[in-house]
Amino acid sequence: MEDACVLDYFLTSILTPIYQNSRATLYSHGDLHADKRAHHQGLRVSRRDRRPAETQHLLQGVHSPRCDVGGIAGTGHVLAATSYNLADLQAKTFIKLRKKLTTPIKFTIKSIILEPGSNTACVETQGHATRLIGKLYNNEYIWLTTWNSAGKMVHIRSYFDSKLAEDTLRDPDAQQNHES
Repeated sequence: MEDACVLDYFLTSILTPIYQNSRATLYSHGDLHADKRAHHQGLRVSRRDRRPAETQHLLQGVHSPRCDVGGIAGTGHVLAATSYNLADLQAKTFIKLRKKLTTPIKFTIKSIILEPGSNTACVETQGHATRLIGKLYNNEYIWLTTWNSAGKMVHIRSYFDSKLAEDTLRDPDAQQNHES
């Protein structure tokens, strides 16, 4: 998978189907399951047993979400920014980081929380990769997303360990790393 498509794939394959099917009694995608509790508790997705056969119909007809506006929370770090489309958001964040990593960041969802009757979803993920200098890049992310009535993501705000990201961005480039 191309590096620039990692976030787009994550949003398309995981978030969009979960959000669009949040009224289902049980949602499962790979090893992710959402159990809809009492109406006032909302929907929470967590890791459980795999049940892939139950999920095939949920992924049909899902279109790639195109985020109209997004941002990286904060003002005191180099990745803080507002973007007006997903490609811009990727260019300002994941593509910059990818240049300092041996592989694209692999995301694992820890939880997704959807409020009933709301157009927002909160996604807690972990991102794992290895830095060019050999150290691990293990970051935790919170993505607050807003969706329109057509199921299109219209806003995303990201919270993460910006110190780890900045330290990674200061790592030597691959060429400098091999010259040492």
